Amino acid sequence: MDKLRLFCIPYAGGTAAVFYKWKTLLDERIELIPIELSGKGSRSHEPLYNTIEEAVDDIYAKIKEQISNGSYVLFGHSLGALLAYALTVKIRDENVNMPEHLFFSGLGSPFVKRKNKNKTAGLNDKDFIRSVIKLGGTPAGFFDEPDLCKIFLPLLRNDFRLAMTDFAGQKPIPFNCNISILLGKNETISHKAAKAWEDCTNKLFKLHYFKGGHFFINEDLEELIKIINNDILVSNEEMNN
Repeated sequence: MDKLRLFCIPYAGGTAAVFYKWKTLLDERIELIPIELSGKGSRSHEPLYNTIEEAVDDIYAKIKEQISNGSYVLFGHSLGALLAYALTVKIRDENVNMPEHLFFSGLGSPFVKRKNKNKTAGLNDKDFIRSVIKLGGTPAGFFDEPDLCKIFLPLLRNDFRLAMTDFAGQKPIPFNCNISILLGKNETISHKAAKAWEDCTNKLFKLHYFKGGHFFINEDLEELIKIINNDILVSNEEMNN
């Protein structure tokens, strides 16, 4: 039996490598396919994206052949969740085989206006670094290395700029696939913004909370993968019945 493909899109500053440790925890029927974004990891020599649309077009071109046939799922965390949503819209518009399930992690619905829209990307270096450290997920002492900062800060600022994109004031066209929303209990995402994701599906909607803050995906990994395995296989069973 062909495996069900799980495409994973990383958060701001993240590379495909952040998902490698998932492989041993995923159900054997699921194939992990981390997506490397331009300017990161193995693609560090390529230019950064100017817009969300540019990023989506690039991801779509990379995976189009793989998603054209067979079952697959999309997962994205934070900026990755925004990209996963916009990518699914692109896939639908192109009339290509749709995902069986969508996981939007670490992000409130982009259709809900944020009262204090994140302006982190425009802060001076000192305040920007402080804000990033506060979010968690950055190794202790990372920003104490001048050479690393010189390379990483422009990349991270660009990702935060892209992450500020939203669709407030627009109305979503619901997808015909199940959706799971994954959030940390200590995140600053309102229940309203979390629940509003339900408008993006005509099918099953699940809202899962985990221990920790924005980077619960690292702090509560085993529970996270347990939920992902279950939700994927439930959707796959529905599709095959």
